[in-house]
Amino acid sequence: MTFQCYLCQTILTSRKQLLSHERTKHKNNKTIPHLHLLIQPSFEQLISYQNAFIILIKKRLGFSRHSIRQKRLLINVFPENIFIHLFQSEPSFRYNSALRKYRCIFKGEEGEKRLKQILNYEC
Repeated sequence: MTFQCYLCQTILTSRKQLLSHERTKHKNNKTIPHLHLLIQPSFEQLISYQNAFIILIKKRLGFSRHSIRQKRLLINVFPENIFIHLFQSEPSFRYNSALRKYRCIFKGEEGEKRLKQILNYEC
C-alpha cells in the first residue's frame, strides 16, 4: 500500500513515512488541499459557533490571569469550514493533511486579546 502527500504529491510506502515527511517537509503548512470543497459558513452559523467556542473556552480553560501556565484545548466537534474561516489568517495556523488536523496557537495576553477579537467577545 502506498501513501501520497497531498501537498507535494510525493509517494511514500508507509503512513509512518508520510507523517515523518509532513513533519519535516511541510512543518509550517497553511495549504488546505480540499479548501475548494468546503462551503462558506453562514453568518448565523458563525455567531452560533463563536458563542459555543467562548463557552467551551470558559468551561475548560477560563480567562483567569492567575494561572500563567500554558493551556491546551482540543476541539473535535467544531465544523471544519467554521474553524478555517475563523482562524486561517492567523500567523500560527497550521494544517497537517496526513492527520487532517488543524492547529492555531494563542499565547499570553496578546493571544488572549486576539482570540477575544476573533470571537467577538467583550467582557
